[in-house]
This record gives sequence, structure tokens and C-alpha cells, in this order.
Amino acid sequence: PDADGPVNMGGMQIEFDITGTQKGTAVMDVSTGLIVEATSEQEVSGDMVVNDGAMTWPLVLTTKTMVTMEK
Repeated sequence: PDADGPVNMGGMQIEFDITGTQKGTAVMDVSTGLIVEATSEQEVSGDMVVNDGAMTWPLVLTTKTMVTMEK
């Protein structure tokens, strides 16, 4: 598939016009070199466009992820 082109879903051509930010942190155990905690936040907004503009839906996505390693 073309990463910059539309996605074909059920015979419809769907394109995403989105932008956003992502940030995160990682905490490393210096004695082992292992990541013990990682967080990530992503905020994305834009439009989902179907069939060259026949239908358009606004998108607002916010995700927060936290991973913790336990011994």
C-alpha cells in the first residue's frame, strides 16, 4: 500500500489529513540498562475524507500510554 495515498475500505477511498504532537519519557535502571518505566502522550487532529470529499469527519485523538516493568 501507498503510505501517502488513500486506504480502500469496503470500496470507499479514505484519506486522513491529520497533524499532531507526541512526547514521552523513559526511566532507565542504570545498573541493568533496562527501561523500568515509559510514558507517551499523543494529540492528533484533522479530518477523515471519504471519496475525494464526498464525506468528511473531523478527528480529535488523544492517547496516553504508560508501561511499567516489575521485577
